[in-house]
Amino acid sequence: MTIEESASPRNFARAVSAFALSTSLACGDDVAGEGETAGSTSSATTTTTGNATDPSTGATTANSATSQSATSESADSTTTDSETSDSETSDSTSSGSTSGRGSSGAGSDSSGSESGGDETGGAVEGPCPFPAIEIAGTPETDALADAPARCGAPEYSWLGTNQLGTVGALGLEEEINVDIITLLLLTEGVLLTDPPDHDVALQQFSYMTQDRGELVEATALVAFPTDLPDDAPPNDVILWLHGTTGLTDGCGATETQEYQAAASLFAGYGYTVVMPDYIGLGFLGTETDDPHPYLVGEATAIASLDAVRAAARLDPADRGDTCMTTRFAVFGGSQGGHAALWVDRIAPYYARELEMVGVVATVPPAALLRQTEFVFSNFVSGTGNLTAAMVAMSSWYGAEDQLGSLFVDPWPAQLPPLLVSGCDIDPDGLPTDLPGLLQPDIIAAAGAGTLGDVDPWGCFARENDIGATSVPRLDTYPDSYGVLFVTAEDDSLVNTGIERIGYDELCDGEMPLAYLECEGANHQQASFFALPEALEFIEDRFDGAPFASVCPATAPQGCEGESPF
Repeated sequence: MTIEESASPRNFARAVSAFALSTSLACGDDVAGEGETAGSTSSATTTTTGNATDPSTGATTANSATSQSATSESADSTTTDSETSDSETSDSTSSGSTSGRGSSGAGSDSSGSESGGDETGGAVEGPCPFPAIEIAGTPETDALADAPARCGAPEYSWLGTNQLGTVGALGLEEEINVDIITLLLLTEGVLLTDPPDHDVALQQFSYMTQDRGELVEATALVAFPTDLPDDAPPNDVILWLHGTTGLTDGCGATETQEYQAAASLFAGYGYTVVMPDYIGLGFLGTETDDPHPYLVGEATAIASLDAVRAAARLDPADRGDTCMTTRFAVFGGSQGGHAALWVDRIAPYYARELEMVGVVATVPPAALLRQTEFVFSNFVSGTGNLTAAMVAMSSWYGAEDQLGSLFVDPWPAQLPPLLVSGCDIDPDGLPTDLPGLLQPDIIAAAGAGTLGDVDPWGCFARENDIGATSVPRLDTYPDSYGVLFVTAEDDSLVNTGIERIGYDELCDGEMPLAYLECEGANHQQASFFALPEALEFIEDRFDGAPFASVCPATAPQGCEGESPF
């Protein structure tokens, strides 16, 4: 049993490492993290951890998205100019709402610093205005914010303090030539039909978020173009959510060079890209006592949205003197695809001051309950991932003492410390079949399709299943909003057949969806091969192009990013 990685292909990672070394030698810059050798990847790069479940799906999307947004001088109105590739968003970024939890933090100072940064999470003033946080504030959003606990977890409520989204320490800084990344992608068989045209810089930082009603720190990076004119309008934002990289501190994506390259690629189209490490995976002194809440939708969505808020509260000099609009799109692959769908679900409750324009979710284990039933009744590559998820969820929901009802001995005692022992788990000695891992009644229930009735494990899977959760989806988005759902025909980690069924059920629930299944692609290839489609989809969402759902799921097709060479 292994925990499969959902990161970039290893060859691409090695190419990025070689690129980082060559540029550091040529430019005299130290591109390595503290304590690392120049050109090496961080420990997280070597992880063999991956995303949820097993066979036959997986894809991603992306295309050329060169649009930028401008924050206009008149507040509280948003306009879209479809005649150009630049969308202009009004400056709803300066005042913030007077309703909701985030705008009324006791004793908070929302004035912002003279340099345009903000230390409180209140409204940012100065050259790069941004609104105060706005959490809940209506009867339907307060219902979740006041009582979000599920599956027997201890009761808590979301905090509304203006400390959320505040910036702590700064970490690594790097400059990236995206032309090199485009060429490296081509060596992996990935063709960008419309390559990026901006050079990029990265800034890592820590920030404040919350988890189960308590303030916690996490880390993220922001990637931004460095060659924009001085009078360029503020950039639209892409929230970039990474795949599985581990379950403990120091396993995040921000110090992993293939993920730095991925963020840089998107920023090369003129966006500001925010890439969080998620709770429990961070650097810069953000260590936690708990494992990363792997595939817990609420926890990851909240931390991701606070990362956007924090990026906007950096001193503008730490973003290359670029500004951010409140408009953002989400791109996520594998675990990140699951997280992206949860940002769609949570944002209308938790980040009402932000405007989400669309989502690209590639190879996501969205139908988590059925995926769990599949891998707990068939010993496949995804079995390790959802085993890790159940262990992490038992900690997050407060059910560690019930692991004996899921696993046979000695795994209730051995799995929790093993999964947080490092980012690269040695599979030697781990179970090689289901009877050596799971209790017989769990295997039987999974095979019968009744695992959802077995608490707490069925509740964990159901509540983090985007189609089965009890958290209602609030339709607060514009008509141009949509979700591109990408799968892979030959996915051996996330079962594509299961995701096709789940997709059709989401369509029946009137979620605005478009489907793309990359023909012949495996789990990791799909996110690369669908890059052109994904980037074009994101650009259309920022431009306000009309969106029409595609239901039911369509047949596999060749994705545009797969090189014919």
